[in-house]
Amino acid sequence: MKSGDLTQIEETHCSLLTGDSEDWDATAAFGCFLVRLSQMFESAPITDFLAAISEPALHIQRDILDKNNASALCPKMAAMHPKKYYQQFSNIPFSASYDFKKSPLPSKNHWHRFFREMRRRVKVNGIALSRFQNDLSELDTRLEELLKLLSVPKGDSDFTFVIPKETCGVMSKDIVIKKIDIDGAYGALGSLKIFANILGAYTIGLDPARFISTTGEVNRSEFVKDANGVGGDGKKIVELKTGSGDKSGLKPLMQEVVASVINLLDNVHTSADSDVFGHLVTNSTTEIQKTFGDIHNVSKDMQASLNDPATLTPMTHFRHTNIRLNMTRFLQGLPDPKAVNNADPFVLRGSRRIETVPSFWRTLLTNIASF
Repeated sequence: MKSGDLTQIEETHCSLLTGDSEDWDATAAFGCFLVRLSQMFESAPITDFLAAISEPALHIQRDILDKNNASALCPKMAAMHPKKYYQQFSNIPFSASYDFKKSPLPSKNHWHRFFREMRRRVKVNGIALSRFQNDLSELDTRLEELLKLLSVPKGDSDFTFVIPKETCGVMSKDIVIKKIDIDGAYGALGSLKIFANILGAYTIGLDPARFISTTGEVNRSEFVKDANGVGGDGKKIVELKTGSGDKSGLKPLMQEVVASVINLLDNVHTSADSDVFGHLVTNSTTEIQKTFGDIHNVSKDMQASLNDPATLTPMTHFRHTNIRLNMTRFLQGLPDPKAVNNADPFVLRGSRRIETVPSFWRTLLTNIASF
């Protein structure tokens, strides 16, 4: 594959997948994964979600890779001096709210402005949080297909897949996808599937219209009122749907996901370890590297707690140094905030500081966590 055309990958890889997935060729499965992943970004519900927040749809071949499209990201970046990566790409989602820079990564103030703009659009477009929830739930079937494709190279310890540098003109070398990168992708997409399934078990009670201003700022007092159930519908944050509490069927996937994440972060330390995740870790800011460390620790805690109650990484906002978590019990019966009647989840200190109320969260997590 030397043209950078994803349709060619589909012709040469997806067509090779016949019969049972246990017999699929690992290279063909990953090539098809790349195609299906690009198609997921180019179709509903993602395109509907982008349209709802006033962003254009993403077409990977046309808007990123196509060498014949002067406005595509790869040809445009290849013709630019690195110091001018801030130039906007109007046909790429979020480009109007994100400065394309080679380094360093955007500052905290930049991200604050970005998320404020996203909140403003949610407010002025009248988008309910349940809209995001529904869009995420609709991705479940696509995520299942992607994980099935990834499971084939994931089982091949010697797997490699070369994405030639010609695919994008700004690349200085071929990208070699290794087994460790498959673990990273599997962990990310599997986590998204688990999150979508758990989130789908709830009805969201928060209403952005009540606590977000037309400029995108959060009114903390109104947020606390809304989260505590006085915003109009009586819910506390979210309410568990009837009959949706048992998610024990997710346990095998969660075991695979945390094992993949742990394997990735145990073995990736420099760009030599991986052209993808190794490069990301090596070239990320100290803050992002700390986030990787937190994910690593929590993944180990989650893995342990799927077998027996295990100590969770310290959660200082609960004012406890040790919390023991039982993830198996959590999946068997998701907690329902609406059922907690003896406390509110949040309290406002002064005019700007939102704090959690420990008694609410202890009650909510009874039989799932010990403090």
